[in-house]
Amino acid sequence: MKGDQEFREKTKAAVQCTNEIYMYKKVIPYFKEYLDKLSLSSLDDYNWVPRIYFADYGVFEGLSEFKETLLALENLTPQNYRMGPPLDLDEEHLSLLITNIASYHAVNYSLKINKDPMFDELTAGLTPLSFLASDGSELESYTILFSIALQRFFTYVEKNEKSYEKDFFESIKKFKKNSYEHPAAFMERFLKKDDTFCVLLHGDYNRNNVLFQYDNPEDFGGLKAVKMIDFQEARFASPVIDIAFFMYMSLPPSTRPL
Repeated sequence: MKGDQEFREKTKAAVQCTNEIYMYKKVIPYFKEYLDKLSLSSLDDYNWVPRIYFADYGVFEGLSEFKETLLALENLTPQNYRMGPPLDLDEEHLSLLITNIASYHAVNYSLKINKDPMFDELTAGLTPLSFLASDGSELESYTILFSIALQRFFTYVEKNEKSYEKDFFESIKKFKKNSYEHPAAFMERFLKKDDTFCVLLHGDYNRNNVLFQYDNPEDFGGLKAVKMIDFQEARFASPVIDIAFFMYMSLPPSTRPL
């Protein structure tokens, strides 16, 4: 982890990094173990992440006097995995991305429906990660992101006002008034736990946190598979957060005309 202990606490890096290791060390392995019991773990769609060689956190002798996180994942470059197109993703990439996160969420729901006792244990081991600072103030990084996302939404609705019923449009104006000045506080509502919808989220699921596999190492043709990486925003919360980050960060302008 970067910085001294005070910096890590202030930026929530300590929570983010340990949660990421927890996902690689406990959650993903158990999900695969659970699917193996159902004879499903051999399906390529369920290999969400690169092979995990080592994942742990704690005080490591010779590294530092503070708690650190160590993670070793398989190098997927020889298998033609890499970042996707630098600009807009096409429908094929987007469909693969949404199918991938949907299968991951589905395992959460399967564990819930089958009342697997490990599900509660796994969720209890994840440290809560708020969108707010410890003193209740909004963190600038989240505020900027959520403000832009909300403005995009409000701009779309306002330009298409005539397409909506008056009551709906009035509700949107009220929503804007109550949420726009404090977007992180608004997003905090989605962290409220419930027994029906909450899942162990990736938390920051978007084009920048996945690796795509291609037939050809020289171009983006022959798309085959995708792997998730970077679970630092992992949370136990509504899956709407994963979907919202996916839509905001991954959908090109052509898919959301104003």
